[in-house]
Order: sequence, then structure tokens, then C-alpha cells
Amino acid sequence: MTQDDKTPPMQTLSSHEISTERFAIVEDKILVHGQVRPYSYVRITPGVCILPFYQGKIALTREYRYPISSYQWQLPGGCIDPGESPIVAGIRELREETGLVAEPEDMVDLGWFYPSYGSTNEQIFLVAAHVRSRVEPEQEVSEVLELYLKSEEEIKQLIARNEFCHAAGLAALLKYWTRRDLGLI
Repeated sequence: MTQDDKTPPMQTLSSHEISTERFAIVEDKILVHGQVRPYSYVRITPGVCILPFYQGKIALTREYRYPISSYQWQLPGGCIDPGESPIVAGIRELREETGLVAEPEDMVDLGWFYPSYGSTNEQIFLVAAHVRSRVEPEQEVSEVLELYLKSEEEIKQLIARNEFCHAAGLAALLKYWTRRDLGLI
């Protein structure tokens, strides 16, 4: 079988799911190479990561992340609601988390990526936003974050010092800088 074949090399025989608010743990039994094997992964709601440009700088947040018990530099983002486009979700999340305001015509689609497709089906859409203004944010109770404006050079220094480790943010920055440098945006 080649990678171009339409028939998947693995067949799901059974599936059990344990759901939480944002995630589901999926435990499947699959048939692969004639053998029945377990395969577990995490099903995660699609998300969006926003690369916001405001006042000639890039807007970052420094947010406390409970699973790793530390504050982290990152770009704004969040879940895409059912029926919502990545652009609309990006505008909503940007305003809720940071108070930064953008309109659909201010957004640039940067594509999407899978952060860890061996262990999750999570798909994160990436958008850049050219911010018009700032209002009071409408953060969720569980969001403990502050907004910072940084130059491209300052962000590159954070990355080089391993202080900016946000996978979706790194993907958004790489896709934006690559497209910019190739003259595509």
C-alpha cells in the first residue's frame, strides 16, 4: 500500500470515549497489519491562535498555565465554537482575552496545523490580526493574563532564550514570517 491509497491502513474495531468539558479521551481497538492493537488519543475541539499587530508591535500575553504551574508567554487564542469560522473565532477570542479589536477585513489567514497528531486530533487555525483599537477585555474567570506589546526582535530573543514555548504561537510566527519573507503577504 502507498500513501496515496484511499483505504486507511488502520481499521477501527471498537471505540470508547470519556468526555470532559474541552477534551475527550478516546480508547480504540484497531486492526493494523493483521493485528488488533489498542490506540488511545485525545479529541480536542478545534482552536484558533491569533498573531495580533498593534501600535507597530506584536501583542503577546503572559498567562498562568495551570497544567504546568507557571506563567508563559503566548499569543491569544482559544476554542472555535460550533458553526464559527476561524476568523470570527479569532476576532472574538482576541477581544475577550486582550480587549484588542479587529474586523474580518483586518484578518489574514495563515493556515492551520496539527500540534501533535500522534496523540490528538487537535487542529489549530492560525490568523494574523491588524488591530484597530483596544477596549476592556472580557476574560473568563480561569484566565489569569496580562497583555504586552513586543517588537519582532524582542520576540525572537524570547524564542532564542526558550522563554516563548507556545507551540501555536511559534507556528503562527513561523508561518507569518515565512509568508512575509517570500512576499506572499
